[in-house]
Amino acid sequence: TAVRKLKGSWNGVGLDWGTGIGILALACAQSSAVKLVYGLDIEKENIDCANLCATHNGLNDKTRFVLADSYTAVDPDEREIIDNTRFDFIVANPPASDLSKTDGFEFRRVVMRGAVQRLKPGGILLIQALSYYGIHRIEEMCRELPALCHEGIAATSEWVPLWTSEESKKLLRNQLKGYANEEARGGSRYFCHPVEGNNSELLTATETMETVVENGQVPLAMWQCHKFTVRAK
Repeated sequence: TAVRKLKGSWNGVGLDWGTGIGILALACAQSSAVKLVYGLDIEKENIDCANLCATHNGLNDKTRFVLADSYTAVDPDEREIIDNTRFDFIVANPPASDLSKTDGFEFRRVVMRGAVQRLKPGGILLIQALSYYGIHRIEEMCRELPALCHEGIAATSEWVPLWTSEESKKLLRNQLKGYANEEARGGSRYFCHPVEGNNSELLTATETMETVVENGQVPLAMWQCHKFTVRAK
């Protein structure tokens, strides 16, 4: 993973936004230079599971898993601590936001805006984003947030099937359909399945639904992690 690839970059105190069962937080906490990682999640079941995983991996002393809505901890004492901490790094693997109301990228915008407020100068943000979103959404956020510097794609998969099971098919096919609906509403296009024989030419979400999915094929995608740093003021 990108976290392991950049293991020399992790030090000090970090935060994992939307930690789930704590996979990224625990991976970062394994670095000897890391003092503490806060893992934030809105689901109590995830927090409980993350704590169990930390115990299993002997990382209780280096992790704190906190029930939170985005960056806002539910418990007032924990909220005060997190709000008053300036982090050395933030990692995030957000889900797609509500595609009936947004373009699916909104949680990543939330993470980026919050990171600028919470990272120390020179601090690192690592965020996962499906290749379908394209680079222009990243560039738009960097224009909105001049302190946020996009260092590039830290890690990427090859072109791989977007789904590999019936369970993931249901989720990701609906997500792709949501992208197509966003294009139909006049939103920014997506850069999806590569045209056969020319990986630099990418179909829109609408074209991918019509010419790939409707023909019974599984579209291809790349899973990518983008690295950002925060400039000193």
